[in-house]
Amino acid sequence: MKCSLGTRVFIHTLCFSLALNFSVPALAETVTPTMAQSVVPNDPLSAANCVLDLMKELESARDAKCYATANRLENYMYGTSLTSEARFRKSELQKDLLKRVWIDATAAISKEKRSVIMREDAEKAFQNYFKYQKDDEGFVRLKSPMEGVEDIELEPRDLRHYATIAYAFRAILSLQQDAMLDPDLTLLPLDRGASDLMREYLDVITLAVLNLSNQISIDQNSQEITKDIFESGWNAFFAPKVKVAHPDLDPTRHRADFQKILETLIDGKLAAYSKYNAHEKYDMVQKELDFVEKNWARYPIDGSTAFKKSLIRDHV
Repeated sequence: MKCSLGTRVFIHTLCFSLALNFSVPALAETVTPTMAQSVVPNDPLSAANCVLDLMKELESARDAKCYATANRLENYMYGTSLTSEARFRKSELQKDLLKRVWIDATAAISKEKRSVIMREDAEKAFQNYFKYQKDDEGFVRLKSPMEGVEDIELEPRDLRHYATIAYAFRAILSLQQDAMLDPDLTLLPLDRGASDLMREYLDVITLAVLNLSNQISIDQNSQEITKDIFESGWNAFFAPKVKVAHPDLDPTRHRADFQKILETLIDGKLAAYSKYNAHEKYDMVQKELDFVEKNWARYPIDGSTAFKKSLIRDHV
């Protein structure tokens, strides 16, 4: 399968940056941006840093899951695992949708002489492709434009769990890198609100397609969600379009910026690991101490606070 350079960077960076951590703590709610992010027009580094900051916040507050854990969550979200080809095709289709939405939002705000895409701009552009309803309890419902396809309901728990992994943020970053290499592709920068809105919409549609693809695989008695099955699920929401050849990208464009983006991505990942693992080690030792003291000790042990602190200091 022929992939754009940005997509290859997306896939390889995902593998590299997630493959270092093998812990699997409990899933939790997603991070909501609370600070305004200053985005400088015509500065690809500024635009990339906005997404990188969101990724760092998400993974530092939760945990930077390893590549295997990220795959397993998608594989067993609805009970049927994806083939590698289906997973790679998912990334391509996500980027294709993002690209169309982003181009539309860029054109819309350019008419208004604005240079940064805001949250409401991204939402208007996305709603030209699909809409969803969310009730007070957090359940999301989507209506497929295809005949015979029932409405799909997504549970708040599934949305919350899926949002703990930066799938969509990595797709956004990958498309930004494509634009940096393609002189004919102009995508105005997203502010934090727009970046998180795109993440939200992309998570919703991807989960809906995974849900539908799972049903298709059951109907076809397939043990896996193949590339063709995933495409069938995707096309139930978006009419298939004529495939366009990938443009010739110039790998020398913004070479220094790409180096800085990669360094920032790695620094953010290491910071997330450090924050998570520091708490993990402390909590693990503390739990072991409590367990031994309360259940298995045959002889009295020193239960003083000073002893516990010294033991934690020596082992962490």
